[in-house]
Amino acid sequence: MTQFAVAPGWNVRVFAKHDAHYIYPDFEGVTHPGIRLFPEILVDPRNTKSVAWQKAQWWLGVSNNLCEGNGAPDVYEKKGKSVRAHRKPGWDGNNPPDAAPRSSK
Repeated sequence: MTQFAVAPGWNVRVFAKHDAHYIYPDFEGVTHPGIRLFPEILVDPRNTKSVAWQKAQWWLGVSNNLCEGNGAPDVYEKKGKSVRAHRKPGWDGNNPPDAAPRSSK
């Protein structure tokens, strides 16, 4: 588990498990009154820690759709066509509901 501060009084905790085939990340605390974060993951299987993105470094994003990039972050389109989808071959993620988060009073 690791934890990081998003803002004063708002911490997100990240947990991860893995087996021989998959990584299972879990994010806790991604909502705060009126705000929601959409987690993104960098997978660097060769542990290159490069300054610039390289092939085989994967960016995975989960929001209302799943997004991925091999060697680049923020890949939402290719050749002007959206590559976002609720389902992606080879990986899965929980898509949050469409409704905006509401603060409890």
